Amino acid sequence: MVKLVIWDLDDTLWRGTLAEGETVTPFASRFDLVRRLNDHGVVSAICSKNDPQAAESQLRAFGLWDAFVFPRIAFVPKGPAVAAIIDDMQLRPCDVLFVDDNRANLQEVGHLLPDVQLLDITAADADATLEAILTQQKPSRNRVAEYRILEAKKRDQAAGDLSNEAFLHSCGIEACAPFLMDNLDFLDRIVELINRSNQLNYTQSRVDRAVLEAAVIDVARHDSWSIFAWDRYGDYGLVGFVMVDRASQRFEHFTFSCRAMHMGLEAYALRKVREKHPSIDISHWSDRFSVRDPAWVTDRSFHDPDIRVRRLASLRGQAVREPRARIMFDCQSGGIAHFSRHRDVLEFDNNPRLFGMRYVLDGEHGRQRYPQAIVFGPGIDYSNPRWPSRALPQLENGIYRACVERFCSFFAARGTRALIFLCPENMPEDKYRPHMAHSRQRTIALNAEWRRAAESCSWMHLIDIGAFAEADMLSDVSHYHPTLLQRIAAHLDDWLDRLANESDAPALDTLDDAAFVTAGQAALGGNQLVVLPDLLGGLAARPALASSELGQTLLIQALVAIVGICGSGEISIAARAIGAGGRDLAELGASLLEQAVSPEGNLAVEALADGTLFALALLLGAAGKQDRALALMTAAEMEREAPTFRRGSLAVRGQIAQHAGP
Repeated sequence: MVKLVIWDLDDTLWRGTLAEGETVTPFASRFDLVRRLNDHGVVSAICSKNDPQAAESQLRAFGLWDAFVFPRIAFVPKGPAVAAIIDDMQLRPCDVLFVDDNRANLQEVGHLLPDVQLLDITAADADATLEAILTQQKPSRNRVAEYRILEAKKRDQAAGDLSNEAFLHSCGIEACAPFLMDNLDFLDRIVELINRSNQLNYTQSRVDRAVLEAAVIDVARHDSWSIFAWDRYGDYGLVGFVMVDRASQRFEHFTFSCRAMHMGLEAYALRKVREKHPSIDISHWSDRFSVRDPAWVTDRSFHDPDIRVRRLASLRGQAVREPRARIMFDCQSGGIAHFSRHRDVLEFDNNPRLFGMRYVLDGEHGRQRYPQAIVFGPGIDYSNPRWPSRALPQLENGIYRACVERFCSFFAARGTRALIFLCPENMPEDKYRPHMAHSRQRTIALNAEWRRAAESCSWMHLIDIGAFAEADMLSDVSHYHPTLLQRIAAHLDDWLDRLANESDAPALDTLDDAAFVTAGQAALGGNQLVVLPDLLGGLAARPALASSELGQTLLIQALVAIVGICGSGEISIAARAIGAGGRDLAELGASLLEQAVSPEGNLAVEALADGTLFALALLLGAAGKQDRALALMTAAEMEREAPTFRRGSLAVRGQIAQHAGP
């Protein structure tokens, strides 16, 4: 891999010899190549026997001076000059290409630095060789500004008389170390660092993006830190990454950028690791860097909002937007945000920036910041260690219910919208955590408190993770694999889209019948499903319209939307919309749906898609025909084994029992 190209000037980058007073003209394709190399992350330096002021002036006239770093322009031997450039830039000779038209210069550099790659620019295929560098490199970011920082630092250190440690203290080095799923935001840069780094890749690891993504997400098995650094010279960005396998107590990755060399950042990272793993073995690296605590590095917390915003803004290349929603799912929060297409307007929890019901118990929740919408996984608090010991004896006998009620009062008063993901109740026993008292029985009991609360909280929407989770998608009921996090994120995205559409949804109750139908059809056609409760409630309040051909056309369109919602597993949303229409409209809807799927009147359960079956059962239940609704479900359950159907069936039965009445 070529990371640096060192160019001669005369008859290499331009035609002619500047020192002999000749008028020089650029080799345009090579000038262009320097710029394109920069854009691919390959920097260029100069090593030329010329007057430095004259050469700089000429390069400025050509508009190319700022494309180079670490120029060595002087009438000195090129071997030591090239060696000095490589040393100052903290690179390995094997990652450097030296380009010259003079064979004696090439031989001198090759003799002193046998690992440096050499290119005789007079060779017939020289330009093709240079172009091949681009095709062999993966596109990367421009690194010129980063090496400018190093250049200024080296210049000041050489000009002063401070010891190395005193100089490091004078630099004002600061660093932070995002932990666990905070690293998902920086995944692409981490992959690039691991796969590009050689001399400071202490584990000699390489990685596939998907594999690393899964490893960072698997917080039950891996601890991970990324290392950011900055000082008075500038911002170095992400310059290190560390991952430890908890079970084996071994490093899977311990990798740093060459720009971090001699700053003490390896020891800084090691300090972070030893806070979690004090006995981890690094004896095989003890001769490669000092493990002495770097007193010149000031540790900054990534949880400081200003630092976190600055890191994210640097990553995205733009200001961080005000969050629309906060994901409060403890260590799983970052994974959900990572897979959301709304990532740029989400903030998420990661210890110690956490929400939990224990804070509601103590009244400390009011000190935190919340955007307009929250996404909460209450299952994070179903284990004993999440609560003070004084609360445990009565947790399931009044304390948890009181906390849920306080939660609802607090967020209702703020006008917050809440999406609640209920912990799955239907997983195998080995997925629960009885050693922490997080059992299936407790899960069922505490989930019931949220279902009870949601009945009177229209601003709160519940989704049962068990309705779409498979056992192999989670390590346990508190730790999820990427596939399940992706499914949770998809539900989150749909919910956020519905919230965004609410402001555009028509106020149906103020319209006359014709305008009501037109607005309702337009809203459903635009997938503004948030209007369904108002639409069905409005039809129920307009019996003459509901019985008309125009009204029934609108009702059929609404039924199609409800079938789709049921098919996606959102049973509670469908049930809430049907309930808003009342008993008579539910009976009419059931009749229309049956007629649509069975015009001959001989309904065949086996021919119905899951979404249609669920919608019909909900309509029948809401119409007071509970026995028939349950008979439909029983007939289907005798034939269908798919886990998604089983979970949907349980949800439908629950809705019929809770909301339809006898």
